Amino acid sequence: MAEKLVGDKTPEESTGFELILNAIKNPITRRRFLQGSALTVVAIAGADFLAGCGRKKEPQPVNGIMPAKGMVVADETLCGSCRRCELVCSYSHNGAPWPALARLTVDRKRAEYAMSTGLFKPETCHQCEDPACVKACPTGAAHVAAKGEFGDTYARVIDPEKCVGCRSCERACPFHMVVFNEQAKKSLKCDLCGGDPRCVKECPASALTFVPFAKKA
Repeated sequence: MAEKLVGDKTPEESTGFELILNAIKNPITRRRFLQGSALTVVAIAGADFLAGCGRKKEPQPVNGIMPAKGMVVADETLCGSCRRCELVCSYSHNGAPWPALARLTVDRKRAEYAMSTGLFKPETCHQCEDPACVKACPTGAAHVAAKGEFGDTYARVIDPEKCVGCRSCERACPFHMVVFNEQAKKSLKCDLCGGDPRCVKECPASALTFVPFAKKA
């Protein structure tokens, strides 16, 4: 193996030396600098465009109806039936803890099931792809939230100003998740709290989770 002479340089050292020497011999001009900057900008813009091609697209309507962003999913193995979710929901929407007006419910009708299994079943709005409540409403009170309304969730919601208390939406819901305020004579349902459901945040057992439909599948 030949010994390395004092004057010899590795390829890396030689390349670095030549670059420095070339920079000294050919100082960069303003024109060359601008040309290089322009090429850099074009390269960055092209990279951004290619990166954007893989970004998630905006949701598209299904049969003319925008799909909801997601729904609140309950894990009955974690629910302890404290009903805090009902209190938080009714308080945040109605200004008072009134479980009967909560937009979700810890199913009290399944008491026999709960007593035999020790499991309680929180029921939540499914934010249906083909919402029966919306289709049944004669006044347009039940509708799919527009972009910018309720945090771009496209939730199925009820406008109290348009609701006439006919309860058509309540009868149409296959999951019985529309509640009726007897005093106000208005129907109520989950609006996903603008994409940050209070019930999920306040559940002490973490039995509730907001799940985007893309991940749910």
